[in-house]
Amino acid sequence: MSGLPYDLKHDTSELIEATLQIRKHQKSKDLCFGVSKELRDFKREAFSYHFKDEPNYQSLRLILEELRDEEKQMELLSKLKQ
Repeated sequence: MSGLPYDLKHDTSELIEATLQIRKHQKSKDLCFGVSKELRDFKREAFSYHFKDEPNYQSLRLILEELRDEEKQMELLSKLKQ
């Protein structure tokens, strides 16, 4: 995580508190970059749940299945072009 010093000179509890403060303000888009951009919808939904919420597993599964199917289609198209 950028911005946090990771060495033994800092108190562990201070690092944990700093990490908590950073994560409080992080958005899903902050965690989605490069290849993981395709997971943005999945992350958005997964991070929207509170501890006592029951996740909508069907919706989460559908998002991942669609990504898997898109990946398979891209691989197939790539092979066909060769």
